[in-house]
Amino acid sequence: MGAFKLEETDNVNIIRCPAKIELTRELESAMQDAKDRNAAIHILDFSAVSTFNEKAYRPLVMFNQFLKASGKRLFGMNASDEIQRQLKKDGLSAVFPFIKSKEEALTIVNPRKSIIDVEFLNAFINATQKVLLVQANTSLTCGKPYPKTPNINMAVDLIGHFDLKYSGHTLSVALGFNNKVFLKIYENMVSEKHTEITAELQDAAGEILNIIFGQAKITLNDRQGHSLDKAIPSVLTGDKITTFLNRKSRAFILPFESADGEFYLEIGIIAE
Repeated sequence: MGAFKLEETDNVNIIRCPAKIELTRELESAMQDAKDRNAAIHILDFSAVSTFNEKAYRPLVMFNQFLKASGKRLFGMNASDEIQRQLKKDGLSAVFPFIKSKEEALTIVNPRKSIIDVEFLNAFINATQKVLLVQANTSLTCGKPYPKTPNINMAVDLIGHFDLKYSGHTLSVALGFNNKVFLKIYENMVSEKHTEITAELQDAAGEILNIIFGQAKITLNDRQGHSLDKAIPSVLTGDKITTFLNRKSRAFILPFESADGEFYLEIGIIAE
C-alpha cells in the first residue's frame, strides 16, 4: 500500500496520493495531518492514482467540509480522464474541483486586484479637469467611463500617449483630441489662435498629458499607496493613431465634454 505524501509551500499543502486510494488508516491519518496544517489551500495530486475506491470518498468529503468551515479550499490536480469521469458520475466534482497547477489555485483563492479601479480612474478624471481649468481656462464635464471595445470609433486627429511599466503590467495612458477641440484648448492656453496643428502644437498635447499625469500621480502615489514612476509622452498622428487604437488592451475610455467639443482619455493595460 502506497503512502500519502504532504508537501507544504507558499501556503499551499499538496497531498500526493498513492496509486490506490482506499479506506485505510493511512488515508485517515493523512487527512488528520492535513487538518493540522496552516495552509489555506489544499490540493489532492492524483497523478499516480489508477484506482479510487468509493469507500474512500467519505473521509475526503469530511475533510472538504472541515476546510470550508475553516475558510480554506480543497482542489484536485493531475487526475486521469477516467478518475475525473468517475468523480463526476458520483457527484463529487464540487468536492475538489480540478485545476491545472498550484498557481491556478492561488489565483482562484486570491484573485489579483486590477490596478485600474474606480479610485484610479477618479484620480485621472480629477487631474484632467483641474489641469484644463487652470492651464487652459476650460471647464470639463466627464461622462461615464466605459470599456474600450474593437468597434468603438474614436474620432481623434492627435494623441498624446505614454506606456509605463507598473506592477508587472504595461500601463497605457493616452489623451486624444480632434483638431477643432485641440486648437481651441491651445488657444486658451497661450492666447494664440491657429488654424492648423503644427509640430510645435503637437508637442503641447504631450505636455498637457504630462501635467495631467503628474497631478494624478500625486493622488495615486501619496494618498493611495501606488508607486508610479515618471513617464515621457510621445505624440501620435496619422496612421500611427490607427495602429495605436488597434492595440490589444484592457482599457477604459473617459469621455470629457468641453464648450468646444469632446475629447478622450484612455487608460488601459496592454496585453503582453
